[in-house]
Amino acid sequence: MNMDRGREGHEVVRAGFLPLVDAAPLIVAARRGLAAAEAIDLRLVRQPSWASVRDRVNVGHLDVAQMLAGMPLAASLGINHLKVPTVATFAFGRGGNVIALSRCLFAGLDETAQGWRESPVTAGLALRDLIRQRATAGKPPLVLAMVFPFSSHNYELRYWLAASGIDPDRDVRIVVIPPSMMVDSLRAGQVDGFCVGEPWGSLAVDAGLAAIVALKHDIWPDAPEKVLGARTVWAERHPDLLRRLLRALHAGAEWCQDPDNREDLVGLLADEAHVGAPVRILRRALSGDLVVHPDGTVRHAPDFLRFGGGRMNLPDPAAATWVLSQMMRWGQVDYSEQAVRMVSEVYRADLLEDATGFPGAAAGRDHAPLMDGRYFDPGNVRRYLGEVRPIVR
Repeated sequence: MNMDRGREGHEVVRAGFLPLVDAAPLIVAARRGLAAAEAIDLRLVRQPSWASVRDRVNVGHLDVAQMLAGMPLAASLGINHLKVPTVATFAFGRGGNVIALSRCLFAGLDETAQGWRESPVTAGLALRDLIRQRATAGKPPLVLAMVFPFSSHNYELRYWLAASGIDPDRDVRIVVIPPSMMVDSLRAGQVDGFCVGEPWGSLAVDAGLAAIVALKHDIWPDAPEKVLGARTVWAERHPDLLRRLLRALHAGAEWCQDPDNREDLVGLLADEAHVGAPVRILRRALSGDLVVHPDGTVRHAPDFLRFGGGRMNLPDPAAATWVLSQMMRWGQVDYSEQAVRMVSEVYRADLLEDATGFPGAAAGRDHAPLMDGRYFDPGNVRRYLGEVRPIVR
């Protein structure tokens, strides 16, 4: 039993989050009284990086946290860090990431004659040609950033590069930078592009520093993004508390998805204690009307960011298996049947189903094709890896 009592005798839950738009369901649950309605004193603890989230959850400074989709898998497998069994109990929605390239590359991309502004595919081909030209001229490789080694951002950036004929491990340098440092790193000339969650991509465009060339939705609409993660031992010790927390988060996601609440949500996110981005930037992410180029070009992407609806909040083991397959594809962990089977022990859709009475499991539903036209089969990861590992140049 959790004996830590807060306001009005409610049980305290310390929840970590990063200043990102897709933290909205957690912020709403805490600030709109949804957690309090479940007798929970939900205390939000803003974090500077995903590494901080991982470490503070591991040692119990945080009870739960907004996590990247791959973090509970990596923690449970003990990849490159402590082995800490972790469960993903709630999905914060879909979408929200962008791939952006520095303004310093625009002239070079224009010279490739690939029409790089037309689509994510042509942007990738233009970058491929530019990289080849730079290599021929003896210039150093471009530096591209993502937010964490086990992030969807890493795998989506790599997938986009590889589908464009660019080897992520040979043709470019990929580095880790916390989301809130992306714009400053671009401004300082330390990186040539990045994959990051909003609002940081739009802030770079707004500052005239970059153009958005691809969205998460372009890589794979069904790719998992953020989840509520907790140490397995904490979840097992506090089943009723977790059940109530999941109900509050589910209600928060539904509230966020309602267009009538958009302006209120913008106000919540604009608070410096939460995301702290300008209102005009937050509206872009929530509406899907993204300014993708410093000249003001707008891309209308109504499915850019979705918080709830249908099975959206169920942590999907099938989609999480794709994340695991990318860990295997890029050499972070060796292939094993045991690791594949473990995904369903980490991604616990049943916990949200039990908490909310929501019918049906996320596992086994049909998924959309990836950007290269492939359909991912979670039941045959070994064959999938054999198909995607070569990079066509």
